[in-house]
Amino acid sequence: MQQLIKNQNTFKAKLNAYNHQPVKMPSIKKFAGDKAKLKRFITQVKIRIDNEGPKLPIFFKKIVYAKMYLTGKPLK
Repeated sequence: MQQLIKNQNTFKAKLNAYNHQPVKMPSIKKFAGDKAKLKRFITQVKIRIDNEGPKLPIFFKKIVYAKMYLTGKPLK
């Protein structure tokens, strides 16, 4: 655990040396069942979940997070 914290601090220091600016992720559009937009929606959710990292450690929380962006019946 200490090695992980040390590595994270080293990484942050290197980013700061390059004047790193955080990138804001675009918001995920609600998915209403359009088959043509399914792949785009899934990709956006996967990227967002990967970036959330420690905030979503349990698989169930990841499912609930994705569910927040669903509306109506899936794949009518």
